[in-house]
Amino acid sequence: MKAFLLSFLLAFACAAGAQNRTAELDRAVAEARTAYNALQEAIARRDGDEEPVPGERNLLDTGASAAEVGTAIGLAGNPGIVGQGTPVTRNCAAPNRRCGRLNAAYVDRQAALERDVQLAQQRYDAALKRWNYLK
Repeated sequence: MKAFLLSFLLAFACAAGAQNRTAELDRAVAEARTAYNALQEAIARRDGDEEPVPGERNLLDTGASAAEVGTAIGLAGNPGIVGQGTPVTRNCAAPNRRCGRLNAAYVDRQAALERDVQLAQQRYDAALKRWNYLK
């Protein structure tokens, strides 16, 4: 009788352990899918936001008076400092202005998007590692 009871408890424990393992594997698969989808979204955001948005280019002087341009960057009274075609340190938000190089806002935005992709890749790699471990 004791042998029967022991074998019954052992069989029940194995079945409970198998159910627990199956549940863990299901969670790992769901986590890997979620991480993969997040990675794909981060890549799409990064690739879709390559173009600069308004305010991410520096304004070039387009023939405005030097005093006017100097005033825009805080150099009023020194009209000879900024000449025509020289980058001015304010952004180019007006559509009728000539825009020059990309400014730090663009570089920062692109770096943040790239960081998001790297973090999503790390999460996905960790989820795959856990899933492979449980298989």
